[in-house]
Amino acid sequence: MAEELNVKEILEQILDHLMPELTIYETTMYFYLFRHSHLTNNSDSVRVDPRTMAVQLGKRMGKQIDHRYLASILKSLEEKKCIRTADVSREGTSYTVILPEDIPSVADKMAEAAMFRDEEEDYFTDAEKRKIIFERDNWTCQYCFEKVTPENVELDHYIPPSRDGKSNKENLETCCSVCSGIKSGRSYVEVAPLLLKNMGERKKREES
Repeated sequence: MAEELNVKEILEQILDHLMPELTIYETTMYFYLFRHSHLTNNSDSVRVDPRTMAVQLGKRMGKQIDHRYLASILKSLEEKKCIRTADVSREGTSYTVILPEDIPSVADKMAEAAMFRDEEEDYFTDAEKRKIIFERDNWTCQYCFEKVTPENVELDHYIPPSRDGKSNKENLETCCSVCSGIKSGRSYVEVAPLLLKNMGERKKREES
């Protein structure tokens, strides 16, 4: 694979989001295939004979695994879109191992968890996170649409903290120091006429 895997991140995704979707045998099978594909061969696929796999897994689990039961586990993993079965040859069957972020049910859970983290994160006081908002808004005041600079840029809560507005990405807007002074902790609805008036006056000054 051309792209190097972040193994720690993938293992966290497996443990936190994929394993609750799998039985203990499905989890063991997924880890087996993951190890022999992504980790050992630096590839998303591995070719292995199911009978050989049943013997190897049986030794690790301390009990004999019938290859027909193994086939049912592989089928279940495929139905859950954790693996894809490809061609069969004398050397065995080729299995493509899907990473957690590409498994639909897991991807949904990861997106939900990320959304929750964003809701809790403070983008107002952290300098690096403030910069993320400025870049998201293209260093443009979201009220008067004038370009801002590091010298006159401010972050404004669209819904004020006094009204339970959060300091997450969704509730923060890039604004210039002039618009920030006008808004002054009030809601946008309350100060919209004042912001529009200021835009008109600023335009007149520029034209004169």
